[in-house]
Amino acid sequence: MSKYSILVWGLIILGIAGIVLAIFAIVTNNSGTQSNPANLITPVSDLDWVRGVKDAKVVLVEYSDFQCPACAYYYFQVKKLETDFNGKLKVVYRYFPLEQIHKYARLSARVAESAGKQGKFWEMHDLLFNNQEAWTNSPDATPLFASYANELNLDMNKFVQDINSFDIDNKINSDYEDGAKQGILGTPTFFVNGKKMGNIGSYEEFKKIIGIEINK
Repeated sequence: MSKYSILVWGLIILGIAGIVLAIFAIVTNNSGTQSNPANLITPVSDLDWVRGVKDAKVVLVEYSDFQCPACAYYYFQVKKLETDFNGKLKVVYRYFPLEQIHKYARLSARVAESAGKQGKFWEMHDLLFNNQEAWTNSPDATPLFASYANELNLDMNKFVQDINSFDIDNKINSDYEDGAKQGILGTPTFFVNGKKMGNIGSYEEFKKIIGIEINK
């Protein structure tokens, strides 16, 4: 059996396991009271996926789901912010898979986290959002996910190992639980320098918010 076939079968098995985990997530999420703090509870650390200069004046933390259409929309806005505020903005990605409504939410997060094990998180992050419509609408997204891993020249044996590891789910669950503690119910949810943002309309509004923080 080829490495590609092994990966595809591995992803199929994970998809089945994801259904079980989704049920667990629903039960867990509904089992207790939720607060809605205005400030970020868990500070940015070496465990986070971070893009941008270390000492950037503004830190933008995003809780996101790769299959979420709104997340894909804001992905392009954030990319533009990174260009407009080059050297002044640091972006942090945290997983918040909405498994109740997005069947590939956890699997796509696993794909990204596994790519990250080989230093290609942000490259896979960009591929997933740029191609969201293709894999979201596919009856079986696993071949597409495998093709993205190949495109990034990942070690496929390691990729298969990592995507099946408990460490991957632990990281995703940790981000999700942090988000739940924040009272997050939908994606994307942004924090700017630790403060939760409300609904953002246009790009100009988003840019203005970042600009105000930079000029403080």
